[in-house]
Amino acid sequence: MKKILSLVICVMLVAFCAAGLAEEVYTVEIDYEGYYVTFDELFDLYLPETFVDTEVTDDMAENGTFAFYIDSETGMAMTVQWVYGEGTNDINAMYEYMASSGEYANADIMSFNSVDFVVYEDPENSAFGCLCSDGEEDGGYYIFNFAPDDEETSILAVKIMSSISEP
Repeated sequence: MKKILSLVICVMLVAFCAAGLAEEVYTVEIDYEGYYVTFDELFDLYLPETFVDTEVTDDMAENGTFAFYIDSETGMAMTVQWVYGEGTNDINAMYEYMASSGEYANADIMSFNSVDFVVYEDPENSAFGCLCSDGEEDGGYYIFNFAPDDEETSILAVKIMSSISEP
């Protein structure tokens, strides 16, 4: 009887300890009407219906931007670009770089639907950004920039990014 009781206590301790170590999960309510857009046939995002697909300029394309949206009501802009990872696309290494470079503010790692992102503020360009690895061994990063960098934009950016899914 003592062995069974000891075993039950051990199992309960392991179960409660494992539950305590689990990552905290946040629920983000998407409270806007919108539509899905597929990027590079790799992922979908649910954008507000007020986001208008806007032509990417030659200068933007030269910097890796392949999608550009402007909110017709607020003027908020969202760009999506791909950049080569210079031989690495490790999200932790990118976080370390961004947190210590002095160019970016409030860098952190967040996970949206099991995709890890470095989120950051870019004061020089007044933008809020989210960056994720493209998953290729010697690949690069997808960068989602939202401007202007203010509270309303940041909240909407998190809602948009939380909608990321495979097509």
